[in-house]
Amino acid sequence: MILCCYVLSRGTPLHIRSGQTVLQRLLYYAHMLNGERKPQLPRWAEQERLRDLAWLGQELPALWTVAQAGYTALGRGAVVIDTTQTFDDAGHPLAYLAQAEIVALGAAEAGRMVASYEPAWQLVALLLKSDNRVSTYRLGLPS
Repeated sequence: MILCCYVLSRGTPLHIRSGQTVLQRLLYYAHMLNGERKPQLPRWAEQERLRDLAWLGQELPALWTVAQAGYTALGRGAVVIDTTQTFDDAGHPLAYLAQAEIVALGAAEAGRMVASYEPAWQLVALLLKSDNRVSTYRLGLPS
């Protein structure tokens, strides 16, 4: 469960606590650049996003270590986690990919996030999922 994690939605830091209304605002009331509301997520997508955020919150210290090492070595980029594979008791394989590699993947949302995150306190996590789906999150460390 996410106990304390900041997630950015269109540049607005939100304090998230598992199951609280702020998370619902993140899911339902994220605004497009022109201020229009996005349509509600389907129930399955909402549940998947909640599971993703809970898992990312638990793994944030390890992801932060990878992101900082990757940024130092390669510059802007994202931690890419293949959730379709699992190592025995060791979790999912992951790698840090530089910004050019993220752009080459063709994931527009990930490219936008990588171009705009603040490396001093944020990271971008890209989750590879079954059926060639990808979920991308910009996460930050609580201050």
